Amino acid sequence: MNVRKISLALFILLTLTMALNLTFNVIADGDLGGEGCGACCCEPGTVFYIGKDTITKGNWTNAIGSPIGVYGSYAYILPWPPKKGIEVPVGNFSVPVGNFSYTDYGWTPEQIAGLSYSRTDPPYWDEYRSQTPLINYTLTGELHYINKTIGFVQWPVFEWAWESNQTEQGDDLRRVFYPQKSLWRLACWDDGSERDTDGIHSEGYFNVTLEFPEGKFMLSLYAYDYERVQRADQTIIIVGESGDVLATAVMSGTEFDEGIYLQFVVCGPTTITVKVLRGSASINALLSGIFIDKLPCDPWCGRTIGFWKTNIGKQTGKIKGRGYQVPIEKISNALDEIYDTYGWDWIPQGEGKLDEAWLLLNYRDPETEKRMARDPAIKAQAQTLALLLTAEIFGPSGLTTSVTIDGYGTYMVQGWINQIVEEFNSGTPDYAFIYTVADYLNNWCAES
Repeated sequence: MNVRKISLALFILLTLTMALNLTFNVIADGDLGGEGCGACCCEPGTVFYIGKDTITKGNWTNAIGSPIGVYGSYAYILPWPPKKGIEVPVGNFSVPVGNFSYTDYGWTPEQIAGLSYSRTDPPYWDEYRSQTPLINYTLTGELHYINKTIGFVQWPVFEWAWESNQTEQGDDLRRVFYPQKSLWRLACWDDGSERDTDGIHSEGYFNVTLEFPEGKFMLSLYAYDYERVQRADQTIIIVGESGDVLATAVMSGTEFDEGIYLQFVVCGPTTITVKVLRGSASINALLSGIFIDKLPCDPWCGRTIGFWKTNIGKQTGKIKGRGYQVPIEKISNALDEIYDTYGWDWIPQGEGKLDEAWLLLNYRDPETEKRMARDPAIKAQAQTLALLLTAEIFGPSGLTTSVTIDGYGTYMVQGWINQIVEEFNSGTPDYAFIYTVADYLNNWCAES
C-alpha cells in the first residue's frame, strides 16, 4: 500500500473506535495557493502524484482508467521511429571527434546505422499535438563520464519500433493509437542501456523536459515491457527548475508488463524534467506516450450514506416521501459501471441490486438483511459504495481536488479512491483505513 500508515497503537485505536466521529484536518486545493481561490488554485512549480491506470492500455482515446475520463486533450506526444528494429537517436548528443569512433562510446552497429535518421530539434520524428500556449518539450539522454581521455559524453534518446505500422489494434492491447496517422504501433523512446555490454554505462536514464503554461494540468506517462521479461521495473522522477525532486513513482511487475499510466498534477507556469530511470534488473528505460490534460476547476463535494439511502429508499418505497435528487435509473446504471470497473462481489448486481444497495448502505448484510453495524467489512463496503456512487454520478472533475488527511498523507480524491481500491484488492484489507477515508470524503465538501 502506498499510504504510510500511522503507528500500530493508533491503528488499533482506529479499529476499536470506528463508530466514533473521528476528526481530521482536511485541506482543499484552495488552501495551497491562497485563501478562497477554490479548486483552480495551483501554486506554480507544484507537482504531486495522483495514481496509476492499468485499464486503458494503448487505446488512450478511450481513457477508461483516467480520473477525469480523458487523456491528451491539451497535448500528446508519441514516439514514431522511421524504421522498425533500428535504434534511432534523437535529441542533442555528442559526436565522436579526433581518433575516436562511435564504438569507443559504446555504440552498437544498429545504433550507428540509425544515425542518419537523427533529428535534433523537436518534434523529432514524434507525433505531437498541443493547444496554445504550447507544451514545449525536449528529449535528452544520459550525461555520462567515460574516461579522462574522452570525458563526458551526452547520449541521445533513442526511438525504437518493435513492429511496422498496423491498421488496427489487434490482440495486443498495449499497442498505441496514432490519431494523425490513423495507425497503431508498438514503439517507444528508450535510453539505449542495452548497449552496456562492457559496463561503460552508468545509471541508465533519459530525460523529458516539459514547459507548462499557467494552469493546473494532469501529466500521464504510458509505458509497457514489450517482452514482459526484460524490465522488472523503472522509476519516474520529476525534478523542478531548481533541481529539487518534486514527485516520484514506480512502474513494476505485471502492471508494467501489460501497460501502465502514471498520473501527476503539474501546476504551471513551470518547467519540469521527467527522468525515466531503469531498474537494476531492466535492460533499459522507456516510455511509449506522454499525455497532458488541463484539469477542470469543479471542487469535490461528497454525498453521505444518508443521501444515497434516502434517494434509493424513496424511489423503491422503503422510505415515505416523494422528493429525491438522483433518478433511480442513474443509480442503477452507476451500480453496473462500478461493478464493471472493480469487479468486487459485494457490489450489488442483478435483479435485486437496488434493494441490496439500500441494505448495504444501512449497514446490513444484503443477503441475510441482518444488522451489521459493528462489522468492519460491511461498514467499509457501505462507505465505499456511497463514495463510488458520488464519483460515478457527480464526477469526474471533482476527483482532482487535493485532500490532506492527518496521519495518512495528501492525495487527490481519485488518489484516495485508488488507495481504497488497492486495499480491497489486497489479501488482507485494512477496513479501518477504508472506512475512515471513505467516510470523510463522503462527509466533506470543498465548498463548505
